[in-house]
Amino acid sequence: MSALASRILAAGLAYIFQIYLAKSLGIENYGIFVTFWTWQVILTHISVMGFSESAVRFLPRYATRLREDLTYGFMSNGLKFIITTSIATAILCGSALYFFGHLLADNMMGSAIVLAVGLPILALELYIEGVARGLGWTMMAVVPGFIVRPLIVMGALFVISLNNIPLTAELALAVTIAVTLFLILLQAIFIKLHVKRVKPATSQNHRKRLRRYWICAAVPLVVVTGVEELLYWSDIVILGFMMPSESVSVYFAALRCMAIAGFIHYAFMLVFAREFSLANAVGDRTELQHRVHMASTWTFWLTIPAVLVTLAAGPLLLSLFGEEFLSGQIIMAVIGLGLVGKSIVGQASSLLIVVGRERLNVLIAAYALVLNIAVSVTLVPIFGILGAAVGTALSQIVRAALLYYYCRLKINVSVIAHFDPRKVLLAKAT
Repeated sequence: MSALASRILAAGLAYIFQIYLAKSLGIENYGIFVTFWTWQVILTHISVMGFSESAVRFLPRYATRLREDLTYGFMSNGLKFIITTSIATAILCGSALYFFGHLLADNMMGSAIVLAVGLPILALELYIEGVARGLGWTMMAVVPGFIVRPLIVMGALFVISLNNIPLTAELALAVTIAVTLFLILLQAIFIKLHVKRVKPATSQNHRKRLRRYWICAAVPLVVVTGVEELLYWSDIVILGFMMPSESVSVYFAALRCMAIAGFIHYAFMLVFAREFSLANAVGDRTELQHRVHMASTWTFWLTIPAVLVTLAAGPLLLSLFGEEFLSGQIIMAVIGLGLVGKSIVGQASSLLIVVGRERLNVLIAAYALVLNIAVSVTLVPIFGILGAAVGTALSQIVRAALLYYYCRLKINVSVIAHFDPRKVLLAKAT
């Protein structure tokens, strides 16, 4: 419930933050901002090299077994690895801009440079969020990035505007990255104070084998998280290539409004991914099935009213961005339908990662991604931004069906929500 409450607050702040950006930047600069922020999300998940997700897999296991040495070892090695890979990714992005920057519009080059420079900072933020989830620090995983950051960024941009400095997409990105750096320094201090520095009491050769094991377990998750992020953001990427910035702005505003309902899924993922890992660590399949059913049922039955309420408030929510954004109401309805379909299987993708079936997870996500791209590229020239919304919703529903089928087939766990929610509350699943 604390995770849910924090995500409600975070969703509301994210909505206010997007309204402020749309109003202060203007519809064209806002479109550039959301396009490059989308690329940031994708490249950041690649830079982390799977360590953010593998932290949720390994840290609860080590906590259950009271292995503080392995907890510290995993976190330390993950930090060094991510710093190296994120800097390498930033250098590759910079090289791409040097050789192919002429393909970008003049008003986009500054945002692209800021994004390349800020990648290592944003990658560290994502890794710390994964560590916080793995250690059960739910508030630390949510509050800095989703609550504190938008408040500070809005305040900073407001002060800048008072000094008659024009607000642009690259300036907004630079301020966001600078605030992120400040917050991760505070989080690093918190971790330093609360995690004991205990080196593994093993030989140097064993520590090297552990390091290789952690890397080999994490790196395949790059594909998992990369495909999942592409699946989530592919509509924005496609529209960035096929539609003007103004249309991207309208679509993203509708997406942000409906994200208010999407906080349900993320809130339960924060808690139950770790719960799945704890049940799996002790080998209790009955308890694992119960927790899976509980996560799916709560997610499904809370998502439906959240979507309906958000749709009812849609005209008001969109009007706050500006009159030109009201055309996004139909986009909200289609995206909401996809959210409901996705919620039926709850946190099934997190379950596959926890039990070591990340390849199956990425295969399912890849099927959905190909479907999303195919439908969107086909429909966007005909229906505009509505075509991208249809592709996104359809891919989410198809992915939910595949997750249900393969979880039942491969790991013998039913991930579908109970349509009578009392069942999961009254007794454990058999």
